[in-house]
Amino acid sequence: MMKSLLLSLLLLLPQAGSGRRAQLQAYNRALAAYQQQDDAACLAALEELPQRVRPRMQARILFLRGSLAYRASEALALNAQGPRARAQDWPRAISLAAQAARAWREAGLIHHDWPAALRNAERAERRLQDYRQQRDRNAGDSNAADSPREGQIEDPRTLPPPTEEQIEDWMNRLQQEEASKHGERRTRPALDRVEVERDW
Repeated sequence: MMKSLLLSLLLLLPQAGSGRRAQLQAYNRALAAYQQQDDAACLAALEELPQRVRPRMQARILFLRGSLAYRASEALALNAQGPRARAQDWPRAISLAAQAARAWREAGLIHHDWPAALRNAERAERRLQDYRQQRDRNAGDSNAADSPREGQIEDPRTLPPPTEEQIEDWMNRLQQEEASKHGERRTRPALDRVEVERDW
């Protein structure tokens, strides 16, 4: 009796290992697609993963979903500030930023207070507030309520691709932000530098 039970368990082990291997392969495809900025392929690979996975894999999936939503929200916010802005850009950007914050926060809690996920959640929450303020400024109504779509999950595959002008504007903004950070680092006194008397 015990011998047959042990034998049946041993027969199930390779199937469990191949299932985990398939999950890891699907996740790796999703990650590679995300890094190549192919959001549709990334979502398709994530859809291949089963609903029930180990907690560590679940945290990784949530982290990646948060990254997808955040990138899509930034593209929409950039579009909302441009000449081709549409009425639904701000509500969709706000909805996706909220979705990113939730996914990263959940990933951080699942994976033992994952610092990167929790930092990203805080960053998304700050960006969410910025988006709301910008939306209100653009609407001319500082008391405007969020769109009813804000709580709904948005599919990044439905977003329009950014135009050349949007990409160029985005790159210029990033370069300006990096230059200002670099300037701040140069002007800030070093904390660990000790003043030494020089003999020369």
